[in-house]
Amino acid sequence: MAKSDNCGRRPGPKDCNIEDMGLTLSEVAVLRIARLYFMSFSGYSDTAWIGAGTEAQAVFGELRGSLVAARVLGMLNAIRRSRHSTFIYNSPICAFCCTILTEHERRMMTALRAMRTHEIGRAQVEILMLCEGNGTNVALNAMSALAEVIAEPGSLAHRGTNIHEVRHDA
Repeated sequence: MAKSDNCGRRPGPKDCNIEDMGLTLSEVAVLRIARLYFMSFSGYSDTAWIGAGTEAQAVFGELRGSLVAARVLGMLNAIRRSRHSTFIYNSPICAFCCTILTEHERRMMTALRAMRTHEIGRAQVEILMLCEGNGTNVALNAMSALAEVIAEPGSLAHRGTNIHEVRHDA
């Protein structure tokens, strides 16, 4: 991956393009929701969490979106409590950065996909890495709860959601 001319960020060796992961539309939405929460956690934007809820409701509908937003937050908090180091995420508002998954984001999304496809062993390995070898049960349960409520692959297509859309309204 080449350096971006826009923000100056250089992808790390364990980073990857979102397109290379083959994420579904609902998984991309979960990633964006998570990144907005991370913006609030980091102090970059104290109100980005509002954008997370708005994004979830726009993609999944008002009631289900609220549940998705709550479960994404629950999953992130479970992972954060287990980790000793900082979870590295990319900005959802930078046109370049939002197309790249950090190693931590990649592991989180791989675990979510594995949970959704009932590959529990793979999900456990990814969560173990995310939690840095610390307790994983709470994070696994939170991820399982999230996997239960997000849409099946491709089911958001009828809403006109574009996986390549870059939104800067966070």
